[in-house]
Amino acid sequence: MTTTASAKKFDRIRKLLAKAEGTTNEHERQAFMEAAQGLIAKYGIDQARLGYLASGREKPELRSIAVLDPWSKEQAALLHGIANALRCRAVVRRMPRSKDGTVELVGFAYDLERVELLYPSLLLQMLGGMRQQHVPSGESTTIYRRSWMFGFITEAVAKLEAAEKHAADEQTAKDQPSEVSTALVLIKNDEVVDTLFARLYPRLRKARSVKVSGDAWNRGAEAGRRADVGGTRLNAGPQAALR
Repeated sequence: MTTTASAKKFDRIRKLLAKAEGTTNEHERQAFMEAAQGLIAKYGIDQARLGYLASGREKPELRSIAVLDPWSKEQAALLHGIANALRCRAVVRRMPRSKDGTVELVGFAYDLERVELLYPSLLLQMLGGMRQQHVPSGESTTIYRRSWMFGFITEAVAKLEAAEKHAADEQTAKDQPSEVSTALVLIKNDEVVDTLFARLYPRLRKARSVKVSGDAWNRGAEAGRRADVGGTRLNAGPQAALR
Protein backbone atom coordinates (compact mmCIF):
# COMPACT_ATOMS: atom_id res chain seq x y z
CA MET A 1 0.00 0.00 0.00
CA THR A 2 1.73 3.15 -1.24
CA THR A 3 0.87 6.43 0.46
CA THR A 4 1.79 9.95 -0.61
CA ALA A 5 4.41 10.10 2.15
CA SER A 6 6.00 6.80 1.14
CA ALA A 7 5.98 7.80 -2.54
CA LYS A 8 7.88 10.97 -1.65
CA LYS A 9 10.37 8.94 0.39
CA PHE A 10 10.93 6.60 -2.55
CA ASP A 11 11.47 9.57 -4.86
CA ARG A 12 14.00 10.98 -2.41
CA ILE A 13 15.86 7.66 -2.47
CA ARG A 14 16.04 7.81 -6.26
CA LYS A 15 17.51 11.31 -6.11
CA LEU A 16 20.11 10.31 -3.52
CA LEU A 17 21.21 7.36 -5.64
CA ALA A 18 21.44 9.57 -8.71
CA LYS A 19 23.61 12.05 -6.80
CA ALA A 20 25.84 9.26 -5.55
CA GLU A 21 26.29 7.87 -9.06
CA GLY A 22 26.93 11.33 -10.49
CA THR A 23 29.83 12.39 -8.26
CA THR A 24 33.49 11.44 -8.51
CA ASN A 25 34.14 12.52 -4.91
CA GLU A 26 34.32 9.33 -2.82
CA HIS A 27 33.30 11.05 0.42
CA GLU A 28 30.26 12.63 -1.24
CA ARG A 29 29.32 9.32 -2.84
CA GLN A 30 29.44 7.51 0.48
CA ALA A 31 27.40 10.20 2.19
CA PHE A 32 24.68 10.04 -0.46
CA MET A 33 24.65 6.25 -0.51
CA GLU A 34 24.52 5.93 3.27
CA ALA A 35 21.55 8.28 3.36
CA ALA A 36 19.85 6.29 0.60
CA GLN A 37 20.58 3.00 2.32
CA GLY A 38 18.93 4.10 5.54
CA LEU A 39 15.86 5.38 3.73
CA ILE A 40 15.57 2.19 1.66
CA ALA A 41 15.54 0.01 4.76
CA LYS A 42 13.09 2.27 6.59
CA TYR A 43 10.85 2.39 3.52
CA GLY A 44 10.65 -1.38 3.46
CA ILE A 45 9.67 -1.58 7.14
CA ASP A 46 7.02 1.14 6.77
CA GLN A 47 5.47 -0.53 3.73
CA ALA A 48 5.46 -3.93 5.40
CA ARG A 49 3.59 -2.55 8.40
CA LEU A 50 1.08 -0.72 6.21
CA GLY A 51 0.52 -3.81 4.11
CA TYR A 52 -0.01 -5.98 7.17
CA LEU A 53 -2.59 -3.58 8.55
CA ALA A 54 -4.39 -3.75 5.20
CA SER A 55 -4.58 -7.53 5.55
CA GLY A 56 -5.87 -9.30 2.46
CA ARG A 57 -5.23 -6.43 0.06
CA GLU A 58 -1.62 -7.14 -0.82
CA LYS A 59 -0.23 -10.43 -2.05
CA PRO A 60 3.26 -11.43 -3.18
CA GLU A 61 3.99 -10.99 -6.88
CA LEU A 62 6.25 -12.57 -9.48
CA ARG A 63 8.56 -10.41 -11.58
CA SER A 64 11.47 -11.12 -13.92
CA ILE A 65 14.69 -9.25 -14.68
CA ALA A 66 16.92 -10.17 -17.61
CA VAL A 67 20.62 -10.87 -17.06
CA LEU A 68 22.58 -10.69 -20.31
CA ASP A 69 26.07 -11.78 -21.21
CA PRO A 70 28.84 -10.84 -20.65
CA TRP A 71 28.97 -11.61 -16.94
CA SER A 72 25.38 -12.83 -16.77
CA LYS A 73 26.16 -15.28 -13.95
CA GLU A 74 27.71 -12.55 -11.86
CA GLN A 75 24.76 -10.25 -12.52
CA ALA A 76 22.40 -13.04 -11.47
CA ALA A 77 24.36 -13.67 -8.28
CA LEU A 78 24.22 -9.98 -7.36
CA LEU A 79 20.51 -9.72 -8.08
CA HIS A 80 19.82 -12.95 -6.21
CA GLY A 81 21.63 -11.67 -3.13
CA ILE A 82 19.90 -8.29 -3.13
CA ALA A 83 16.51 -9.97 -3.51
CA ASN A 84 17.04 -12.26 -0.53
CA ALA A 85 18.27 -9.33 1.52
CA LEU A 86 15.12 -7.36 0.85
CA ARG A 87 12.75 -10.16 1.86
CA CYS A 88 12.18 -11.46 -1.65
CA ARG A 89 13.10 -14.84 -3.11
CA ALA A 90 14.82 -15.44 -6.43
CA VAL A 91 15.54 -18.20 -8.91
CA VAL A 92 17.75 -18.05 -11.99
CA ARG A 93 16.57 -19.39 -15.33
CA ARG A 94 19.00 -19.89 -18.22
CA MET A 95 17.94 -19.60 -21.85
CA PRO A 96 18.60 -22.75 -23.90
CA ARG A 97 21.98 -22.72 -25.67
CA SER A 98 22.68 -19.22 -24.37
CA LYS A 99 24.55 -17.54 -21.52
CA ASP A 100 21.69 -15.07 -21.14
CA GLY A 101 18.92 -15.68 -18.66
CA THR A 102 16.41 -14.17 -16.29
CA VAL A 103 16.09 -13.90 -12.53
CA GLU A 104 12.54 -14.49 -11.37
CA LEU A 105 11.66 -12.67 -8.16
CA VAL A 106 8.88 -13.40 -5.68
CA GLY A 107 7.94 -10.82 -3.07
CA PHE A 108 5.60 -8.04 -2.04
CA ALA A 109 5.43 -5.14 -4.51
CA TYR A 110 7.18 -2.66 -2.22
CA ASP A 111 10.12 -5.02 -1.66
CA LEU A 112 10.37 -5.83 -5.36
CA GLU A 113 10.48 -2.09 -6.04
CA ARG A 114 13.41 -1.78 -3.64
CA VAL A 115 15.23 -4.59 -5.44
CA GLU A 116 14.63 -2.94 -8.81
CA LEU A 117 15.94 0.34 -7.43
CA LEU A 118 19.08 -1.01 -5.78
CA TYR A 119 20.19 -3.55 -8.34
CA PRO A 120 21.20 -1.11 -11.13
CA SER A 121 23.17 1.01 -8.67
CA LEU A 122 25.16 -1.90 -7.27
CA LEU A 123 25.58 -3.41 -10.71
CA LEU A 124 27.09 -0.15 -11.93
CA GLN A 125 29.53 -0.15 -9.01
CA MET A 126 30.46 -3.79 -9.52
CA LEU A 127 31.08 -3.65 -13.26
CA GLY A 128 32.85 -0.32 -13.04
CA GLY A 129 35.14 -1.54 -10.28
CA MET A 130 35.85 -4.79 -12.09
CA ARG A 131 36.98 -2.98 -15.24
CA GLN A 132 39.44 -0.89 -13.24
CA GLN A 133 41.27 -3.93 -11.88
CA HIS A 134 44.80 -4.68 -13.06
CA VAL A 135 45.09 -8.39 -13.76
CA PRO A 136 48.46 -9.71 -12.54
CA SER A 137 50.75 -11.26 -15.12
CA GLY A 138 50.13 -14.96 -15.56
CA GLU A 139 46.54 -14.91 -14.24
CA SER A 140 43.43 -15.58 -16.29
CA THR A 141 41.62 -12.30 -16.94
CA THR A 142 38.24 -14.03 -16.84
CA ILE A 143 38.88 -15.85 -13.56
CA TYR A 144 40.42 -12.80 -11.93
CA ARG A 145 37.53 -10.51 -12.87
CA ARG A 146 34.92 -13.11 -11.91
CA SER A 147 36.63 -13.59 -8.55
CA TRP A 148 36.70 -9.87 -7.91
CA MET A 149 32.98 -9.61 -8.60
CA PHE A 150 32.06 -12.52 -6.34
CA GLY A 151 34.08 -10.93 -3.56
CA PHE A 152 32.27 -7.65 -4.16
CA ILE A 153 28.89 -9.38 -4.10
CA THR A 154 29.55 -11.16 -0.81
CA GLU A 155 30.48 -8.03 1.10
CA ALA A 156 28.10 -5.56 -0.56
CA VAL A 157 25.15 -7.85 0.02
CA ALA A 158 26.19 -8.44 3.63
CA LYS A 159 26.10 -4.67 4.19
CA LEU A 160 22.53 -4.52 2.99
CA GLU A 161 21.63 -7.41 5.27
CA ALA A 162 23.04 -5.48 8.21
CA ALA A 163 21.13 -2.32 7.25
CA GLU A 164 17.86 -4.25 7.01
CA LYS A 165 18.42 -5.80 10.43
CA HIS A 166 19.26 -2.44 11.94
CA ALA A 167 16.08 -0.85 10.55
CA ALA A 168 13.94 -3.73 11.82
CA ASP A 169 15.53 -3.66 15.27
CA GLU A 170 15.18 0.12 15.49
CA GLN A 171 11.48 0.02 14.60
CA THR A 172 10.84 -2.93 16.93
CA ALA A 173 12.30 -0.91 19.79
CA LYS A 174 9.81 1.85 19.01
CA ASP A 175 6.77 -0.45 18.82
CA GLN A 176 4.05 0.41 21.31
CA PRO A 177 2.09 -2.32 23.13
CA SER A 178 -1.06 -1.25 21.31
CA GLU A 179 0.62 -1.48 17.89
CA VAL A 180 1.32 -4.43 15.65
CA SER A 181 4.74 -5.94 16.31
CA THR A 182 7.25 -5.20 13.56
CA ALA A 183 8.98 -8.52 14.20
CA LEU A 184 5.67 -10.35 13.77
CA VAL A 185 4.89 -8.49 10.55
CA LEU A 186 8.22 -9.46 9.00
CA ILE A 187 7.90 -13.09 10.10
CA LYS A 188 4.41 -13.37 8.66
CA ASN A 189 5.46 -11.71 5.40
CA ASP A 190 8.38 -14.10 5.07
CA GLU A 191 6.08 -17.05 5.58
CA VAL A 192 3.70 -15.86 2.87
CA VAL A 193 6.51 -15.23 0.38
CA ASP A 194 8.20 -18.55 1.15
CA THR A 195 4.92 -20.43 0.70
CA LEU A 196 4.32 -18.94 -2.74
CA PHE A 197 7.95 -19.46 -3.76
CA ALA A 198 7.83 -23.14 -2.73
CA ARG A 199 4.62 -23.62 -4.71
CA LEU A 200 6.03 -21.97 -7.83
CA TYR A 201 9.42 -23.68 -7.64
CA PRO A 202 9.04 -27.08 -5.95
CA ARG A 203 12.27 -28.46 -7.45
CA LEU A 204 15.42 -26.34 -7.54
CA ARG A 205 19.02 -27.28 -8.11
CA LYS A 206 22.15 -25.51 -7.00
CA ALA A 207 24.38 -23.62 -9.38
CA ARG A 208 27.66 -25.16 -10.47
CA SER A 209 30.85 -24.25 -8.67
CA VAL A 210 33.09 -21.65 -10.26
CA LYS A 211 36.85 -21.30 -10.12
CA VAL A 212 38.07 -18.17 -8.35
CA SER A 213 41.31 -16.37 -7.57
CA GLY A 214 41.79 -15.70 -3.85
CA ASP A 215 43.63 -12.41 -4.32
CA ALA A 216 41.00 -11.02 -6.68
CA TRP A 217 38.18 -12.22 -4.40
CA ASN A 218 39.76 -10.39 -1.46
CA ARG A 219 40.14 -7.21 -3.48
CA GLY A 220 36.54 -7.41 -4.62
CA ALA A 221 35.40 -8.03 -1.05
CA GLU A 222 37.20 -4.88 0.07
CA ALA A 223 35.42 -2.90 -2.64
CA GLY A 224 32.15 -4.48 -1.54
CA ARG A 225 32.74 -3.37 2.01
CA ARG A 226 33.07 0.17 0.69
CA ALA A 227 29.83 -0.08 -1.28
CA ASP A 228 27.01 1.62 0.54
CA VAL A 229 24.16 -0.51 -0.55
CA GLY A 230 24.37 -4.03 -0.80
CA GLY A 231 21.07 -8.92 2.44
CA THR A 232 21.31 -12.33 2.98
CA ARG A 233 24.97 -13.17 2.66
CA LEU A 234 25.73 -15.16 -0.46
CA ASN A 235 28.17 -18.02 -0.35
CA ALA A 236 29.67 -16.23 -3.31
CA GLY A 237 32.95 -18.08 -3.42
CA PRO A 238 33.56 -21.38 -5.18
CA GLN A 239 30.26 -22.91 -4.01
CA ALA A 240 27.92 -20.05 -4.88
CA ALA A 241 24.33 -21.34 -4.81
CA LEU A 242 21.55 -19.46 -6.56
CA ARG A 243 18.56 -20.73 -4.67
